[in-house]
This record gives sequence, C-alpha cells and structure tokens, in this order.
Amino acid sequence: MVRRLILLLVSLIAGTASATDLMDIYHGAKANDALYAAARAQFRAMRERLPQARAGVAPAVSRSGTFKRYIDEDNGGLPALTFGSRRGHGAELAQPAYPSP
Repeated sequence: MVRRLILLLVSLIAGTASATDLMDIYHGAKANDALYAAARAQFRAMRERLPQARAGVAPAVSRSGTFKRYIDEDNGGLPALTFGSRRGHGAELAQPAYPSP
C-alpha cells in the first residue's frame, strides 16, 4: 500500500514537471513557426477587410478654397494697370448610393 502511494506521488510529480516542459516546448515552437505566423497574419488581414468595406459606404466630406491675385499689365497698349483678386470656396458631401463589392 505504501509502495503504491509512493509510486502515485512520484508519477504525479514527474507528470507535472514534464507537462511544464512540454508547454514550454509548445509555446517556443509556436513562436518560431513560420507557417503559424503566416496563418496568423492572414487571419488579421482578413479580419481587417470588414472595417475597410464599411468605410466605403460611409459619407465623405471634403472642402476646398482658392485665392488668386493678379496684375494685368498688358492692357491693349494703354498705360493703365488692372489689379484684382478672386476667391473661391467649396464643400462637398458624398454618400454612395449602394455599397461597392
């Protein structure tokens, strides 16, 4: 009876030690496996496609502005100069009619 108890305790201790070592080996192999890393990268890329697809149906807002000054010295031979400026402002809001594939 005592012998069985000792064998049981020794097997439990040895089993725990090898399980820890086996888990270390597993994590080390997983960290250095190129195939596993490639599969994880592909998974992350596929998961990113949904937010990118949703961005295609979101409204887009843009604005622009211009300012020009000009001096017209060639006034058909007349000595008068023409000065002026032009300003322009614009805004655009675009909403896609239906989502793109």
